[in-house]
Amino acid sequence: MEHPIDTITVRASASEEVYADRADLLVSVRGSSLVTGGAALTKAQEVRQLVQDLARVGLPEQAVTLRSVTAETSSSVIGKSSSANYQLRVRTPLDNLANVLGAITAQKNAQIIATTWLYADLDAVQDGLLRQGLARARAKAELIAQSLGSALDRVHTATESLLDHEEGRPFYPQAAMAKAPRTRSLTSEDLGMDVTHAKRITAEVEVVYRIRPA
Repeated sequence: MEHPIDTITVRASASEEVYADRADLLVSVRGSSLVTGGAALTKAQEVRQLVQDLARVGLPEQAVTLRSVTAETSSSVIGKSSSANYQLRVRTPLDNLANVLGAITAQKNAQIIATTWLYADLDAVQDGLLRQGLARARAKAELIAQSLGSALDRVHTATESLLDHEEGRPFYPQAAMAKAPRTRSLTSEDLGMDVTHAKRITAEVEVVYRIRPA
């Protein structure tokens, strides 16, 4: 006759707050002419001006990439003289974000559509949290087993999950820029906040241990 397995189940978690080190800005630029492909960065006047202004605040040309071009015309004929909307991705370190925002808002035909926060080496953070969670689960299981007059045997099953929560004060650059001077670069004081962003990562584990009489 097969006997049921004696087990105990423990749950544990570990969390850490990580700070973004870069940001991707999705920027819309309205141009007076239509240029397609990568040539838009150098041949579309308004886009070229923005790239040059960003270079003046320390952002290399390689940090600006073209995402899409949409022609704007009141007729069925589309040509080089048609106006266009250019969507650019601007990647900047956070320590230069205020100056980059200033360069973008200096152009009345440029607008930030969205901001994506980027983090360095998240895999290492997640692995470290998983190790912490498993260590805590083992310690809890040993305490429970000892209190029950039993001893831990090998692991029966284990599951884990990673939760990624964006935290910190939301950052709405367009709202801040509306109140900031357009004649010079923005600073953190103009924005009314530190240009930082953080999120909390949590590793949760559930481990089922076999137990035996002590």
